[in-house]
Amino acid sequence: NYTASLSWGRNTLNRGMFADRGASQSVGAEFSLPGSDLAYYKLSYNGQLFIPLGNPWVMRLHTSLGYGDSYGDTSRLPFYKNYFAGGFGSVRGYSDNTLGAKSCVALCPNDPYPEVVGGNILVEGGAELIVPTPFAAGNRQIRTVLFYDVGNAYDTSVPGYDVDLALLGSGVGINLHGQPAIGPLSFSLSRPLNKQTGDDTQAFQFTIGQGF
Repeated sequence: NYTASLSWGRNTLNRGMFADRGASQSVGAEFSLPGSDLAYYKLSYNGQLFIPLGNPWVMRLHTSLGYGDSYGDTSRLPFYKNYFAGGFGSVRGYSDNTLGAKSCVALCPNDPYPEVVGGNILVEGGAELIVPTPFAAGNRQIRTVLFYDVGNAYDTSVPGYDVDLALLGSGVGINLHGQPAIGPLSFSLSRPLNKQTGDDTQAFQFTIGQGF
């Protein structure tokens, strides 16, 4: 396959790390070129907005949207180009990439360990309230966040996994971000909401090296 991509972005954040005002957004497109074995395209949008509520309280709103499909003789988006949801940077409270369509739904519905296969549509969003950190007031290297995440990956080619907002996974919790010498660290304690049968949840999660 031969692919090309286009992107556009705008960033007015006041800081690259631990921003507390401004916004950023980006739009992207990926598509296969003539002569490829598969014909498909993907479109994506990512945006975030920081709203100061009075130092140090800040509201952050964010969303990620994606859509992919095939054209020509290709019948569907290649499975390895699917979107996935769940985990840090997506919907906290769920294991990484575990939300969305499951394999073997029609042929073996009693399989206790279905594989998550993702989908051609991604819907994610959420709200965060940045609050004072009790033990580190005024420290810009530590940030405490109360969050609400929501999202899912849908597959329009699989019966039962088309877009249904009632199936959006969601979670609430508290997140602690830090910037020690070893690199960015983030810890979250969350409670999943609207859990569906087969969803893999995680109350405690952490990541190393992910930007904030």
